[in-house]
Parts: sequence; C-alpha cells; structure tokens
Amino acid sequence: MVETVFPLREVISSRGPLCGELVVELKPIAYLGDIDPNTGYLHGKYEINGRLLVFPNAVGSTVGSYILYALSRGNKSPIAVIVTKVDPITIIGCIISDIPLYTIEPEKLVRLSPYNGKQACIKRGELVIEV
Repeated sequence: MVETVFPLREVISSRGPLCGELVVELKPIAYLGDIDPNTGYLHGKYEINGRLLVFPNAVGSTVGSYILYALSRGNKSPIAVIVTKVDPITIIGCIISDIPLYTIEPEKLVRLSPYNGKQACIKRGELVIEV
C-alpha cells in the first residue's frame, strides 16, 4: 500500500491518531449558511460528521463558532478541522466544541483535492492518506 503524506501544524491538540474520510473544500466556508448544524452537511451534499474537514478558512460572522458548537452538541461534528489560515471563528468554535484544529500549507490544499472522499489519518503531525 502506498501512502501520501502532508505535514500539518497542530493548533488545538488531538487525543491521538484521528482517522476518517476527507472532505476537501477549496473555497472558504461560511459556517452560517454553508453548514447545516442539524444534519451536519456542507452545501447540502457533503456529510462532515466523523470526517476530516479541510478548507482554506472561515468567513462570516462570529455566530459561526456556535455552528461548530451546535454540530458538536448534536454529534454531527467533524473529527478534526484542517485549514490553511487560522481565523478567530474557527479557533473559538473548535475550542468550545473540543474539535482538534490543524493548519496545512496553502499549496498543499490544492494537492489534497483529488483525495476528497478518501480515508486518511492524522498521526504525529502528518496527514497520511493510504492510496
């Protein structure tokens, strides 16, 4: 089996190896409007519950932090969030929701796009995709 590895930087610590399906979005996410906190779906078609959510950064109002919290309270949250640019909305949302947060270099985000829907794990500061 071949592994593809992407280095990450931990912002909010995890509880060990985290594994799940990748949901890669190449455009910034507005938590309020793009994610339904009742269903845990991004854009009405991508389930983020139990998945590794990867996107550039969040946009919009501070209510976005509470969307992450609502996802967590309803057991619909991602197991980790990976962004290229850390923003206050995402940091606060991940802290109050106990969701691990990582950063990835912007040029790596585009390289991750073909792996959307593939299984991956975060281990020792790396995103490992088995291909």
